[in-house]
Amino acid sequence: MRSIAMQSIAFDYFSTLIGRKNAERLARRSGLVNGSRALPAMLDLPTFWRLCAENIQALDDESHGIAADPVARGSLSVLFMSAKEGDTLGEAIERFTGAARLFRQECRFVLGKSRGVYHLTIRPLKVDDVRAEIYVECFAVVAHCAFRWMTGRRLDPLQLRGAAGLRGMGDTILNSLHVPVVRRGVGVTLSYGAKDVAAPILALKY
Repeated sequence: MRSIAMQSIAFDYFSTLIGRKNAERLARRSGLVNGSRALPAMLDLPTFWRLCAENIQALDDESHGIAADPVARGSLSVLFMSAKEGDTLGEAIERFTGAARLFRQECRFVLGKSRGVYHLTIRPLKVDDVRAEIYVECFAVVAHCAFRWMTGRRLDPLQLRGAAGLRGMGDTILNSLHVPVVRRGVGVTLSYGAKDVAAPILALKY
């Protein structure tokens, strides 16, 4: 199993998310490409996330242009601040889902429960939109990382479902969670076990 530090993301995955011209511009501005050198085939995870952050700053839009109207920077932090008011991970996920339905109109958020297991599903508004599916994957991974930070736990999902439409993309950002990805339907579903759902939220400040 590869470590997270060794995980790589195809440049085409990134360029599909933000557009080829934007991706090339950011790659050259960041020094990944100099002169006539070819664009990199792969990006390591830190570089991928850094370029995503630079694109958000350039557009002043946390949705990378996916939403009908730009999503103000900092709105994601509002979701996690709301989530952190919960006493347990389960409460945090419920608060996160409720706040996301209010603040993030570019996705649909569905929370299901079965025998103590929580199933958080994030779906793009547009069907058969590869770019929107990639965005949803990134959104889900960021949310998962925030939940790990809130609980201080390893927090491996019991199950991880990704969109069938990205089956041909090879390694995607979901693979960075090192949980087998089942691809069917649309959007992403993160399933958390009963023990993790009951885990307390740590008393940490931003």
